[in-house]
Amino acid sequence: MKPLLYRFQQYAHTYLTHVPPMNDLSSWYALMQHHCAPTPLLDWTESPYVAMYFAIENKASTDHSAVWAIDSDWLDSKGRELFQKENIQFPADVSPTEFAEHTNRLLRETEVPVVIRINPAMSNPRLFAQRGLFLCKLVEQASVGQLLMTMVMYPTVTDRPIIRKLEIGTSLRIEFLKRLRAMNIHRASLFPGLDGLGLSLKLDLELRDT
Repeated sequence: MKPLLYRFQQYAHTYLTHVPPMNDLSSWYALMQHHCAPTPLLDWTESPYVAMYFAIENKASTDHSAVWAIDSDWLDSKGRELFQKENIQFPADVSPTEFAEHTNRLLRETEVPVVIRINPAMSNPRLFAQRGLFLCKLVEQASVGQLLMTMVMYPTVTDRPIIRKLEIGTSLRIEFLKRLRAMNIHRASLFPGLDGLGLSLKLDLELRDT
């Protein structure tokens, strides 16, 4: 991953007016993630409506799509518990800047089987429009799903649902897309720029014909 990060940092300034500081890994990874480069991040959003849009934008290959939700307070709390087990301090009541700096240290120096939430110090237009944040695993040998299951079961299984799944039948897709568009949630608003506009117009054709 580091060679890819270096190459992205090497050339990004030729496309963008402003780029993150070189040592701000979370902001660089966020920028890479939103421009189709491989990263250790997994996209999430604070908006259930944005999540719904991404779940149903493309036609599903099955009879339903799904929106997943996770208890972020539990994720942070469990992360601190597991870090303490490894004698690593994970701050709770600090400024956003201090928290971002601590996150960057974890990304640079730590390999613990934990999934953490990342809210980069420096946003970008797509991240801002999508109310985005990320989940990140700090080891390469396991998937995010495997690590979350380990966290749910450590030291005992949680007594309440931590992860929820909402299924949306494909028969509701067009109606929901039209309702989301009325709320100004569509690809043109979520991906500022000509690419987002073009893909939004493409979906307009499908909506208009149904």
